[in-house]
Amino acid sequence: SAGNYLTSMAANKTMKISSSSEKPIMINKKRYRGYLTFAFDNNQVFAINNVNLEEYLYGVVPREMPSTFAFEALKAQAVAARSYAINSVLRNKDKEFDLYDTVTSQVYGGFDAERDNVRQAVDETRGQVLFSDGNVVNATYSSSNGGFTADANDVWGAKYNYLISKEDKYSIDEPNYNWSFEISVKDLINGLNKQGYSINNINQIYVKENNSSKRVKTIAIKDGMKEILIDNMKFKNAIGVNKFKSSMYSIDYQNSDIVIEEKEPKEDITVIYQDDVVIFIDNEENDATNKAINLSSTDKIMISGHGWGHGVGLSQWGANNMAKAGIKYDEILKFYYDGAEIINGN
Repeated sequence: SAGNYLTSMAANKTMKISSSSEKPIMINKKRYRGYLTFAFDNNQVFAINNVNLEEYLYGVVPREMPSTFAFEALKAQAVAARSYAINSVLRNKDKEFDLYDTVTSQVYGGFDAERDNVRQAVDETRGQVLFSDGNVVNATYSSSNGGFTADANDVWGAKYNYLISKEDKYSIDEPNYNWSFEISVKDLINGLNKQGYSINNINQIYVKENNSSKRVKTIAIKDGMKEILIDNMKFKNAIGVNKFKSSMYSIDYQNSDIVIEEKEPKEDITVIYQDDVVIFIDNEENDATNKAINLSSTDKIMISGHGWGHGVGLSQWGANNMAKAGIKYDEILKFYYDGAEIINGN
């Protein structure tokens, strides 16, 4: 656009475009602060926006959190996003850029995404970064944790002493708290078979085990006499990951015609006499395994859950509700990043 100029940096196989004024640069009908470089790699050209961290956050915070949220929540998001960005830069040091502009890093909308109140939230927390044990906090966040934060170790197998599981009363009964969908038995069997499982029928399906964060760890399916255990991620892949808003869910049967056949009740204890020794056998069984459920291929299985996202770290809806309750941004951050402290890096 007018007022911009282009310089060649052939030695590095990049080109730079910047503005001769304070006006943002426009590319693909989007405006950006700073300047752009165009790098060539594998016969492809990709654009890199070079911008200082605070101005980068102007375009991130309103894309990651609604700008209509309470001001203290926006300030908490600004500090979390700043900390996350610094952490990501360290992870991407072998690349020609520091951050992606998508959910791979953080969603970045450039100049056109900016809002006055968001700029103010960023400015009022300028340079503030979360630290734990002398290191910048990997300040992950999600839309809603469904009332219980997730431990990073449960989700990613990475242990952080500040990303632990705890109850969050501020992340319940908000717009993303409840969700559900249904899938036919036939479609579920097809999906699971594509994941490498050998399943002919589903007589029964239930959550076998939850992790310490109250998220599903293992699903069990009864196929005749066989019990098949399925990892949560493979189960979600079989159905379609995008149908699940979180891993905090339960399973039920959506068909009033399903017949549940109760097994014959047993005595609580069976006593066997063998070689003059009395053997006591506990007959107690899981209620789920004590029922034979006849499901047809057209029957529906209902998946119902809570929350939206991985649930690790800050809950954005929880932060908004905390801010509405009068809790300041630093206390919000200390709740979601256990034991972390805010240090001003300016």
